Amino acid sequence: MMEDNEEIETENKVEVPKVEGPKYETTALIERAREEREKMEEANKVKKELLDREEMIMAKRELGGVAESGQKQEPKVETPIEYRDRIDKEISMGMHDD
Repeated sequence: MMEDNEEIETENKVEVPKVEGPKYETTALIERAREEREKMEEANKVKKELLDREEMIMAKRELGGVAESGQKQEPKVETPIEYRDRIDKEISMGMHDD
């Protein structure tokens, strides 16, 4: 019985050849793909930072308590020419007694 187990163990062992030098052979195409991957990873990091900043700005805007509808509008200041034109129009419509 012991001999049967030893035979099975020796049958299951696979010898892996040892290779000297680099593990994988690199070609120009593989090198280019690696460079592109590195560029994409860097671009993704920058994009994530920008998105985080944008989210923070939007959150501050939401939590800031500033509502556009609740703000008072400053009255428009009439220039002398606009005032004259408005009065001339009102006089022609009979709104002023002269």
